[in-house]
Amino acid sequence: MTGSPEIHRLVAMGDFVASHDPEAVVTTCAIGSCLAIAVHDAHAGVGGILHFILPNSRLNETMAQIQPHMFCDTGWKAFWKELQGLGVQPASAVVKLVGGSVVLDDLSYHEIGRDNIQTARRLLEETGLTVLSEDTGGRGIRTVRLEIASGLLTVRHQNDTHCI
Repeated sequence: MTGSPEIHRLVAMGDFVASHDPEAVVTTCAIGSCLAIAVHDAHAGVGGILHFILPNSRLNETMAQIQPHMFCDTGWKAFWKELQGLGVQPASAVVKLVGGSVVLDDLSYHEIGRDNIQTARRLLEETGLTVLSEDTGGRGIRTVRLEIASGLLTVRHQNDTHCI
């Protein structure tokens, strides 16, 4: 970043932020079984994060009408359309995944993180994109920070902060 002040953009659960502002830093937190898909295109100077909660809008079609970004299938479609509108090209897009943890011991929740990861990978592949790196699975909550100018993605997970 330059000496200019950063512009912080917070992504809520079930939403996304895409930006072409080089001073923007996009952040999302409370990524447990949810998944964050971070995309950055250095050529276009564009990046963003989708923070979805559930893998498929068929799980709750009524909610999908109200809040489509909370689901991977409908959220990814809208996020990718927004990114392409800002100039992102599949050939230069760098994609990273974060989340998909097990956060509760109730067996019904163990599969959500895994299903979120699998659904995201499938949709990305169908879009012609490859995941460059990821910090997925395990236990605990993560926070992600994407610098639009550099594409640097920082992950805070429990007591560790690292870049992927």
